[in-house]
Amino acid sequence: MWSLVKRSDIGAAQQQLVSQRAELLRRQAEELARLEADEADLEALDRLARTFSTKFKKTAPVAPVAVMTKKADPPAPPHQYGVSKPHPRTANADRRGVAGTNFEVFSRAMSKSAF
Repeated sequence: MWSLVKRSDIGAAQQQLVSQRAELLRRQAEELARLEADEADLEALDRLARTFSTKFKKTAPVAPVAVMTKKADPPAPPHQYGVSKPHPRTANADRRGVAGTNFEVFSRAMSKSAF
């Protein structure tokens, strides 16, 4: 096999690698220039945002806006102590074999941990 490789082939391969490296370095320089321009734009935007926020900063807190509803919500039925309805996720979770509510999952995880 080595008898088939000529000096001209090695020289052509070296020249190809040199040109590929030059192209790679050129693209890298272009990308770095774009990134630096983007960074400068972001820094300018940050300065403008800081200037705007300090110029128009409110000193008094803003009162919350009241939400208007179309109908009044019906009153909640009185709670009947001693009667508990299962949580819908818990009922479905029983079929999967895992606890369904976040509290149940957290409780199970805490009971397994070394705290």
